[in-house]
Amino acid sequence: MPARASHRLLVINRSEMRVKMIVNDAESREHKRFSAVSRAIQSILIPTLIVLVVIMMIQIKHLQGTARVINYAGLVRGATQRLVKLEIIGIHDDELVQYLDDILEDLKYDGDSYGLVSLEDVNYQGKLDSMIDYWEKLKKEIKKARDCDYEATDIVAMSETYFGLADETVSAAEAYSDKAAKQMRLVELLSVVDMLILFLLIIEQSLSSMRIIRKNRILEQKAYIDVHTGLPNKSKCEELFSDMSFITEPTACLMFDLNNLKSANDTLGHSAGDQLIASFARVLRNVIPAKDGKPYYVDSKGEYWRSYVYITDASSYDQVEKPEDFYESAVAFGHFQRMLADYPAETLNETIKGFHDTRARFQVFKDTVAKDVCGRAAEVQDEINFVLAHEDVANVFGELQDKGKLPLRVTHNDTKLNNVLLDAKTRRALCVIDLDTVMPGSSLYDFGDSIRFGAATAAEDEKDLSKMEMSLDRFRVFTRGYVRACPGLTAKELELLPMGAKTMTMECGVRFLTDYLDGDHYFAVHREGQNLDRCRTQFKLVADMEKKWDEMRKIVEEESR
Repeated sequence: MPARASHRLLVINRSEMRVKMIVNDAESREHKRFSAVSRAIQSILIPTLIVLVVIMMIQIKHLQGTARVINYAGLVRGATQRLVKLEIIGIHDDELVQYLDDILEDLKYDGDSYGLVSLEDVNYQGKLDSMIDYWEKLKKEIKKARDCDYEATDIVAMSETYFGLADETVSAAEAYSDKAAKQMRLVELLSVVDMLILFLLIIEQSLSSMRIIRKNRILEQKAYIDVHTGLPNKSKCEELFSDMSFITEPTACLMFDLNNLKSANDTLGHSAGDQLIASFARVLRNVIPAKDGKPYYVDSKGEYWRSYVYITDASSYDQVEKPEDFYESAVAFGHFQRMLADYPAETLNETIKGFHDTRARFQVFKDTVAKDVCGRAAEVQDEINFVLAHEDVANVFGELQDKGKLPLRVTHNDTKLNNVLLDAKTRRALCVIDLDTVMPGSSLYDFGDSIRFGAATAAEDEKDLSKMEMSLDRFRVFTRGYVRACPGLTAKELELLPMGAKTMTMECGVRFLTDYLDGDHYFAVHREGQNLDRCRTQFKLVADMEKKWDEMRKIVEEESR
């Protein structure tokens, strides 16, 4: 690699590093400030949470005691009524009297006999005192009833009064319990809020730390890895050679010089030069030589094989998510064309005979309409008429190739976005895949099929045709990438790029409609009428291209300058 190019890349790296370091340092200071504030808040919230938990535990225990108080106060109310009834019929139950005495004493003084607590509530204590005082009076009346006939006493009336006092005591205990429960719910709410804030602070602090770590890792990588090639840069090499301890066996150091790189930079621009460097770097990284040292292997049958390192950290996309991704696919397919520009395409076999023989596709279509084996022709007469009205499209490329006005090129023939691997980090195109349909053809096939797939604004089988049109923005993006990556396109090829998009879209629509009329044998369908929906989207796309034809041609002219 020439020193000038290396120096230029290094300067870019270093200036980028300085900016990154400044940004990273500012973010690091912000992270430290946030961490300090977060720790200060946590130092308050954690002790607060501990206190709240202790209070809540005490309240739970107290509520349990309160529940027992309510229960036993109710028992006193019912047991007293039972005692009076027994006395009226002449049954004297002194054990029950003692039982009631014990309960009332425990209610008043936190007795251990029944595990009761004294509620610290003025209203309750007042009601309880009245109840206890009246109980003493009731006991005297019970003794009086035992000594003489109960009808001569006020035992019945007094028992009713006592029942009312007991009822008021129970109500006072219940009111106190409700108040305590509300206080506990408040403590619970405060505890939940405290824990939630702590949780959010911990999460945010963790995420912030992860962001800093990730950015530092990226910064470290930027410092030692060349952004264009993905290979160790000069700084990394100097670091490696400063310590030779890692070399444990005979090792050679090779230096490569890319000839005429300066000429490529001066004529095509530095972006083209950078792409050449990146392409060479990928070869260095990926090609695995055979035992004889050649970058390929010929087997006993004369078949050629080449091994590559499996590409990791790369992705393909079924739909255009970003214009930049579509641009990178254009660069990849344009680069594919440029690399194989001097390859004798006529020596290649046709993997699929007549794959883009549009004239033959139209003839098959007309034969299928005439046969109408499924009886579907009548329902799609509008679509059939659309095809017949565009039969001139079928003959454009064939006639030009017959006259030698279009060069025969090596074509990919399946130039969808998902056949390009993009780097997971940079989203730069790494390579073109799915090469089983590589065969001789026209560059217009590859360009046109890419536009058909990538510039469409709706899915291929979309039922709502109002969603389908051709995006001029995407058309421009792809055209720019394709013509810049493949500067060897002829003037005629550049002129016919819009026709390439129209023809490939029309051809695909014809194939969908043909298959629908023939009973859906070729294209896989998952629902009835899917091929019909597919052909309609393609025809809608063709119609939209015709509306935007002048704009498409203008875009090609502008991007080809």
